[in-house]
Amino acid sequence: MKKVTVIAITCVFLVAGLMVFCQSAHAGYFKHRQIRQQRRIYNGVRNGSINCWELKRLEREQYRIAREKRRMLADGYFTSREKFRLERHMDRASWHIYKAKHNRW
Repeated sequence: MKKVTVIAITCVFLVAGLMVFCQSAHAGYFKHRQIRQQRRIYNGVRNGSINCWELKRLEREQYRIAREKRRMLADGYFTSREKFRLERHMDRASWHIYKAKHNRW
């Protein structure tokens, strides 16, 4: 009887540790994706394809995404709905960066 409880408790701790690792992995993915987007914005400013008004708009959008991510992580984990929503916002921001870099300004 004691062996079963020890095994059950060990399994619970392993699953909990795996869940924490997976949650931090998702947070890390979004962090690196946002860093890549920032790099794309600054490369566009450096080569002249993004002007100051576009820069201000894109930076504001990146700030909103970071704030939303902080709010989502406030309870310690991402739900699947939060991941989907954040991914959609980052996809939209990526499209805005592309459009700003490839317009006729």
